[in-house]
This record gives sequence, structure tokens and C-alpha cells, in this order.
Amino acid sequence: MTGALTLLALSVTLGLGTVAIAGGIGHPLVVYYAVWSVVFAVDAINPLGLPTVTGQAISVMAVGQAAVFAGAVVFGAFVPRAPRGGALLAVDHPYAQPGSSQEPTSSPSEARLWVGIAVLAITVVVGISAFQHGVESAAGLPESALSASEIRALSGTESVAHAGVATLGLTLAALLAACGVIIAERRRGFGWTIAALGIAATTVSPQRTNTLTALGLVFALWLYRRSQQQSLRRSGAYIVVLGVVAIAIGGTLFFNTVGNRLGKSTIITQAVGETAVPRALVPLTAYLTASPSALSTTLSDHIDPTTGNHLRSVWLLPRALSILVPSTSVPNTVSAFTNISFPFNTYTWQGDVFFDFGMLGVAVAGLAIGALVAWVHRLALRRRSVFSAWLAAVVSIVSLLGIIEFAFFWLEVSLWAFAGWAVLGAGSRRASGGLQTLQRVRGRQRLSSAS
Repeated sequence: MTGALTLLALSVTLGLGTVAIAGGIGHPLVVYYAVWSVVFAVDAINPLGLPTVTGQAISVMAVGQAAVFAGAVVFGAFVPRAPRGGALLAVDHPYAQPGSSQEPTSSPSEARLWVGIAVLAITVVVGISAFQHGVESAAGLPESALSASEIRALSGTESVAHAGVATLGLTLAALLAACGVIIAERRRGFGWTIAALGIAATTVSPQRTNTLTALGLVFALWLYRRSQQQSLRRSGAYIVVLGVVAIAIGGTLFFNTVGNRLGKSTIITQAVGETAVPRALVPLTAYLTASPSALSTTLSDHIDPTTGNHLRSVWLLPRALSILVPSTSVPNTVSAFTNISFPFNTYTWQGDVFFDFGMLGVAVAGLAIGALVAWVHRLALRRRSVFSAWLAAVVSIVSLLGIIEFAFFWLEVSLWAFAGWAVLGAGSRRASGGLQTLQRVRGRQRLSSAS
């Protein structure tokens, strides 16, 4: 308990420090530390009776947490602030003023966006078909004859995972859903239908994180677009609260439903036994909070889950090198399991990096994460383009996945970034002069009424 309490106190302190330098709670690094604080609070209470966080694991995670904060501070120190000043991580006031360095809103033309949606939709449909065909080829049976757990096991084989158009299609389904969010700004019903279909496409693979990540990306993009457009409309905070509640409930129901189909929920609930946590929430609680315990156990028992699977944390680099040098060993994306009263194989982003690069690697990665999150957040609220909002959403959600694993060098992230630029970024049009004038007038009116 002492180790988890120490890490909890550190995360709360760093979170409050981020609030102070960001000038508010609406910064993704504030959310980052809030999520970690919840994880460490649950680990301190330890309702599931997992191994406590002790020894070297405390140092590894503490260095990572401190490095993320330091990265944001370094970014603020070396990147000049706007002439109007403001807090270290803050951006200009969302109401654009004459002479402000804030750029007007820009977005793809509707015709260009529809072309992108059409291409993405075709890619997703073909990807779903290719995934199903790959599973059937690996099993030698039609998909209808396979259980969800068998499909899950086959989806991790080399012939199915990270191979060809199947991976491309299932990954870009999240971007298709994001395009639906942008369309919804102009045609609400049609846009949210596209978003729902994109998220539904991710459920073809029984890997639950695909769908949960897509939900997170869509929600984060929506939040950033709201922030970018506040000069035109400012809806009540209750909409955001309702969105958070809906995502939490929907994600929990989906996680439990698929977990039951895969048989994973039963394994965890039986291993944990009697607990104060509602039985239906035990698997999700374990998934979100057990990684620090798994890291502590592997370090205490001197187990290296990357044995024979080195450089998993930067998977994309050896994978890209293998195209030029076929003899290059490409690590498996699935880490080895450890026993924490049930088999578990995620070790936090700090653990993934530590196993590959040691404590120095954790410090460098933390600095990079902090600076990157601070940069894309400022970019989204200063440039106010659709692509900058998408990029900020991707980086923010991937950083939050750090409670489970280090995913910045996974194929999905690079596909989201480059395909997002192709669909949402290149050739974006700026808001018209009349719209800019309207933004400025309404901005002055709101500021005057507030004062």
C-alpha cells in the first residue's frame, strides 16, 4: 500500500502543478494525472487483493510521472508564448481578437471530406472482409463455426495481425468515425450515423481495446472541435458531462459483454473471489488498474516479459526496418504473461519502455510524452483546424493508454496521423472573412458581458 500511496501523492501533486501552469483543468495532461491518480488510489485500497506495488516498480513509475511533467515544462520554456501572455501550457482565449496571433478556423471542403469518407468506407469494408478471410484461412473453418475466443486467438497470429488490408481497414475505422464527427457539424444526424458505423466496424475484431480507443478518439475530437468553435457557440458543460457518462456506461457494457463471450471475465472474477467491487465491474477494474501490480511482480521476481521479444515498445521501428532488411527480428505485439492471481500481460507505459531501454529510456520517453501532449494541445487551440484537433485527440488518447501500455510506436498511431492528414489536413480551407468578422464581434460581446 505504501508504494501506491507514494505514487498517488506524486501524481496528485504533479496534476495540481499542471493545473497551475495550464491555467485550468481542461488540459489533457491534467486528465492524464487524474486518471493515474485514480489507478494508484485503487491500487492503494487494493479491493481485488492483487500484489502490492513495491521496490523498483515504484522508482520506474515515479521517474516516468515526473518526466512527463518536466517535458511539458521544457516545452513551455523553449516555445515562445503568444504576445498576449498567459500560463505556461495555456493558449490564447478562444474568442479571436483583432491582432491576435490565433488563426481562423479551417476545415476540409465538404466535397473533399465526402471523397475521404468514401475512400475510408471502402477500405474499412474491404478490411473487414480480409480480416474474416484471414481468420477462416488460419482456422481452416468458416467464421460462423468459430467461437469468439477462437477468433480472438487467431487474430493474434502473424497471418492475421498487422498484415495487409485487414489491419488497414480495421484501424482506419476510427478515422471514419472521426469524419462522421466533422460531418455532424453540418449535418448532425447523418454525421453521427457515420460515426456510429465507424465505431461498429471496430467490433469485428474481438480485441476490446480497438473499440474503446475508437470511442475515446471520437469523444476527444468532439471536445477539441467544441473548444475550437467556442467563438460561435458555447453550450453548457452538462453536455460534456453527459458525454463522459455515456462513454463510461457504453464502454463498460461493451467491455463486459465481449469479455464474457471471450471467457476472460470468468477467469478474473473466479481468481479474485469475494471483493467489495461489484462482480460485473471486477474485470474492467482489473484491466484498468492491475498493470502497476503486474510490473511490480515481474521486477520483484526478476522476470523479463520481453525475453525473445525485445523492442516491443517501439514495434514500428523494427517492423519498418524489416522491409529493407528481411532478416530483422520483429517483436510480437503481445507481451508475455505474469501471474497476479490471474494471468496478466500489460505493464504500464513505463514498464514497456523500462524493459527495453532501462530507467534512462523511461525518463526520455516521459519527457517526449509531456512535450508532445503540450505541443499538440496548444496547436489545436491556436491553429483551430480539423486536422490539428484530430492530431491532438490521437496523442491525448494514446497518452492515456499509458496506464496499460506504451502505444506511440504502434502501427495504428502512425496510420491515424498520416491518413488523418490526407483526409482532414491537406488543402484545408480557412473560414471566410465574414465568419472571421463574426467570430471577432461575438468574441468582443462575450468578453464585454463577462467583464
